[in-house]
Amino acid sequence: MIETALVAPVLAMMAVGAFEMGTMVQKQQELQSAASEAEAIVLAAAAGDGVSSTKLKELLATSTGIAPADIVLEAKWRCGNASTFVDSSTACSSGQQVYAFVQTTFKGRYTPTWTSFGLGTPFNYNVVRTVQVG
Repeated sequence: MIETALVAPVLAMMAVGAFEMGTMVQKQQELQSAASEAEAIVLAAAAGDGVSSTKLKELLATSTGIAPADIVLEAKWRCGNASTFVDSSTACSSGQQVYAFVQTTFKGRYTPTWTSFGLGTPFNYNVVRTVQVG
């Protein structure tokens, strides 16, 4: 019986840890799936007449189930074959090819059970996808 008294709490903690790790991975996977879905929605919106960023954010929130406050949409441009993005198409030199992109960022936060015992801190997630639209 003494062995059970020593082993049972350890097994319980291991079970809680395994559950928490699974939940953390699930949250990351949800955001990755939302980003993939956003990629398709952004491409479809760009192929048509286009939609405003507010309407696009509403579509993404409805489609993915993520709160609009946790979705960030930004227009980005790339000058020629540069490896970095700029925030304005006017930042490119004249005569240089300009490519347009939409960058979506999905944010999430997960608070593990063990933080209620003073161990660790909540996890913040940021999943960023950049889609070329022009």
